[in-house]
Amino acid sequence: MIGGSRAVAVGCVVLCAGCRHEAGSSSARAMAWLWEQQGSDGLLHSEVYGVLRRGESLTAAALLATARMPVEVRASHGPAMQRALAVLHRSAAGEPAQGPMDYPCYTAACHLHALALLAPLGWRAVADLRIAQLRTLQLAS
Repeated sequence: MIGGSRAVAVGCVVLCAGCRHEAGSSSARAMAWLWEQQGSDGLLHSEVYGVLRRGESLTAAALLATARMPVEVRASHGPAMQRALAVLHRSAAGEPAQGPMDYPCYTAACHLHALALLAPLGWRAVADLRIAQLRTLQLAS
């Protein structure tokens, strides 16, 4: 679970995308800490901000931050990333969830960007689902 000050760590990881990324570097340690916060359901939840409690938006942001890191830094986080991708795939497919998604357009943008960078097997089908979801959200009256 990510708390108030810990949510800042997500931002720091994103900002470090242009920094040095050797093993043991601050960005590698931040990435390790970030994925240690992953819940058993595959999402990164906020302990502090109710609107982020569900976790899709933080998870999508974490995936994007990780996708922007060199392969050597993100390699050890493969299983955590796979769990995150799987839960976001289910979300994109419209699997029923508890309550409305937190920041659905932001979540979709981060998820789509991460998919394009990581290009996991079957990513285009997931991207199509997420794009259809976005169109529904943005074009609904």
